[in-house]
Amino acid sequence: IDWGWVGNYQELFSLNNFGDEWIKQIGFGEKSVDKILTAIENSRNCDLHQFICSLGIPLVGIVAAKELQDHFGSWNNFIDAVEDKYSFYNLPNFGPELHNSIINFNYKEAKYIAENYLKFNAKEV
Repeated sequence: IDWGWVGNYQELFSLNNFGDEWIKQIGFGEKSVDKILTAIENSRNCDLHQFICSLGIPLVGIVAAKELQDHFGSWNNFIDAVEDKYSFYNLPNFGPELHNSIINFNYKEAKYIAENYLKFNAKEV
């Protein structure tokens, strides 16, 4: 961020464009930069619950994210439910506050990342 290479989450996936410059930064070398870039590349394949949890939706932690993954099975099913104002409070352990957090969250950047950078390991239901 301080070097101007990243201004949003999706730009993390283009950090490899700065590999040569990054290696020259104090505290970094070829091995450490390669490890970071490999980790970023490996993050393109993830479980749906990991991505949902990483979004920072208020009140949605790993347990709720796993329940959402188990119920919806795919990012498309989940985001369609959000857009259709699905009654999340009908899920076990989900109350009105959790429902409101899910419905009112801004998914704009998450949609872009999910559609352009990620491949989910979750199976369709």
